[in-house]
Amino acid sequence: MISFTARLVAFSIAIGTNTSCATQHSVNTNDFQSVKNFIDTASLCSKVLLVEENKVAFCSEAGYTNIILSSITKDIKGQITIPYFNNGVRVSKAEKVRQLQEQLNEIKKNNQCK
Repeated sequence: MISFTARLVAFSIAIGTNTSCATQHSVNTNDFQSVKNFIDTASLCSKVLLVEENKVAFCSEAGYTNIILSSITKDIKGQITIPYFNNGVRVSKAEKVRQLQEQLNEIKKNNQCK
């Protein structure tokens, strides 16, 4: 099993869409062109699935993950907030992941994603 740290370095994954005609998307978040191609071809639900499966990397802003999050916010005409400080105290990684998951759950619910 590849450790999460190694996945941050070589963050290339394949995800399936939730349509009856499932297709695979692959994205290397350290490569801008790969991220751009993913954003241009993936559905909102596929983007959310990618983030959901790699929350720690997205909370750490590894590679071009922020561009994928921006694409999701554009699609939902809303925002995704990952807190870094709360009342002057640094927010833990676990809390960032928990809050991101709550937002992803809401996006999935509002957009009928599985």
